[in-house]
Amino acid sequence: MISQEVSEEVLLAAVADVEIPGSLDAFYRSEFPRIVNIAYALSGGRLAAEDLAQDAMIAAHRQWNRVGALDKPGAWTRRGVISAKDCRSRASRLVCLLHHDVKRP
Repeated sequence: MISQEVSEEVLLAAVADVEIPGSLDAFYRSEFPRIVNIAYALSGGRLAAEDLAQDAMIAAHRQWNRVGALDKPGAWTRRGVISAKDCRSRASRLVCLLHHDVKRP
């Protein structure tokens, strides 16, 4: 049985394989390549870039009701990539420092 929460527009789009403007699917298709490119510029590696971009998209998905209503949801997601990279960089430095502290005689 189909939930009453699903609009007729969503059902028709799903059947016709059409993206609904403002939907998470349309957002993902248009923004993911840009977000990967930004993440690549920040991380220097393709795998790290894809991880950062996926994390940002997951965050957008979890908060889509709020993020999707923003004037520029892509900007919110790109900022998330930058924040995630900063966080990972700090965590990596901390792990590195702790590792070198342990190895000191």
